[in-house]
Amino acid sequence: MVLLLLALLWFSMRTGEESRESGGGPRAPLSGGGGSSSTTEGVRSIRRVVIKPELPDLRSTLRADVETDPPTFGSSDYRYRWLVNKNEVSREAILPLKSFRQGDIVSVEVMLPHATNSTAFAPVTATVKIGNHPPVITTVRLLPLPVFAGEAIRAEVVSDDIDGDIVNLTYEWQINRQPVPANDRDTLEGDQIHSADKVVVFVTPSDPFSKGIQQVSPLVTVSNRFPEIISLPPREDKNGRYHYQVVAKDQDGDQLQYLLLEGPPGMKIDPDSGLIDWEVVPFSKEQSRVRIVVDDSKGGKATQSFPIEATVP
Repeated sequence: MVLLLLALLWFSMRTGEESRESGGGPRAPLSGGGGSSSTTEGVRSIRRVVIKPELPDLRSTLRADVETDPPTFGSSDYRYRWLVNKNEVSREAILPLKSFRQGDIVSVEVMLPHATNSTAFAPVTATVKIGNHPPVITTVRLLPLPVFAGEAIRAEVVSDDIDGDIVNLTYEWQINRQPVPANDRDTLEGDQIHSADKVVVFVTPSDPFSKGIQQVSPLVTVSNRFPEIISLPPREDKNGRYHYQVVAKDQDGDQLQYLLLEGPPGMKIDPDSGLIDWEVVPFSKEQSRVRIVVDDSKGGKATQSFPIEATVP
């Protein structure tokens, strides 16, 4: 019995000495296989990978947002493998898409740093599809310039689509800020515009997949053509009356008004018809000059000046 107690006491003292020699704490477990290392120690797995932006087009640069359990590393610490249509194209942290095409399938495989392909550290994959790049309008203008009433106006548009898609253009015309109904073509017919009208067109590009940003043309004011007096005045009266029908034409079809700026006493002109029907009264030589103006009310004027010889009763 005494020998047994002595043996237990010796074993207890020996174990305590070994413990003090090793630092007094529990021993760290040895690192096992399967991709565990000092860098990945404590990280159980990659929880999720998301490619951003989630709806990319050819202007996008892709990146992979990585969530680990627990979160540990920065984006530069992971191992990436980018694939386009199942073909590896890069092992960088980001992937610009400008050299690819819409509809391509892009995947990324992400692994923890220094991890192997064991079950515990297998790569996590995310996938997106390259979307459509909307078409753009680079230039829109109206021709011809200047434009006159009665002449057709055409929209000249330059568009571009980085994907090479067919671009369709939709037109919305406005005259004096009022929409022109039933016209989605590139031409505005001349019978719809008049002098001094202000014309503009809104153009929207689209391809088979999406619409682009609407663009507007510069504002164009329809130029006014001046009226023209085509009649010739009689120089003399007949039987004490002076009769002259002023005739003028306006290529724009504007309503004309007739004004008498200068003439002998009592002479008048009908402002709407342009008729002068004057009963001759005594007048001086200085009053023998007649001056007429025809006004289209849009800045266009035509004048006619002539002397009159009449027999004073």
